[in-house]
Amino acid sequence: MRIETSQGILSVLLPAECLIYEVEAHALLLKAVDWDSLEFSTVAVGAGDVLAVDTAYFQLLLSVRQTAREYGKAFCLNDAGEALADIARLYGIHIAEQIS
Repeated sequence: MRIETSQGILSVLLPAECLIYEVEAHALLLKAVDWDSLEFSTVAVGAGDVLAVDTAYFQLLLSVRQTAREYGKAFCLNDAGEALADIARLYGIHIAEQIS
């Protein structure tokens, strides 16, 4: 996971494998974000490289969405592929719900 801020957007770029063994380290990266910052108004999760995602990591993504909303930030999920669509269906969540 890479986290970058540019032009009012906090970009969270996901790796190819979004699995449980990465959750703790990636949660720490996200915890270090200054969510009160005025430097960004949107959290954009880039999922274009994701080939595998498990339920633990999907829960982390749901937490990012919730945190963004709690701080009044817009949230979008970009380039969600089949792996994310499959896990979203498992949870009964439509990818379109993740985008806004």
